[in-house]
Amino acid sequence: KIKPHIKESKFKYAFLGIIIFISLVFLIKICTKKFVLYSNNYTYIKNERLIFLDNDAFHFLLRSGKNRLLSNKILEAYYEFNLAYSIRPNDKELNRLMIETLSILCVREDKYCDKLDVFLNVD
Repeated sequence: KIKPHIKESKFKYAFLGIIIFISLVFLIKICTKKFVLYSNNYTYIKNERLIFLDNDAFHFLLRSGKNRLLSNKILEAYYEFNLAYSIRPNDKELNRLMIETLSILCVREDKYCDKLDVFLNVD
């Protein structure tokens, strides 16, 4: 009987294993690169969408607060402005409206005077 040479067979399997391993490493590297690009793109788009939604919410709250202020619904206007303030605390128009609203509420109730003092000390 003819017997296959054992060393030659082991060499073929080892070589095949190395080729498969190298192929897997390259495949993983390519997939990882594509995943990172996709993830970065998704994060960018998500952040842009959140900024857009925050801007929409801010402008809605500001308009709503102004309308409530004009309708003499001072407390409701304060709530709207306070929510808008949590989105964009450095907006000059909003800060002016918050001071006006808190000043009106301060005449009615002392707890709003304390909030006005805190608000004025922040600026």
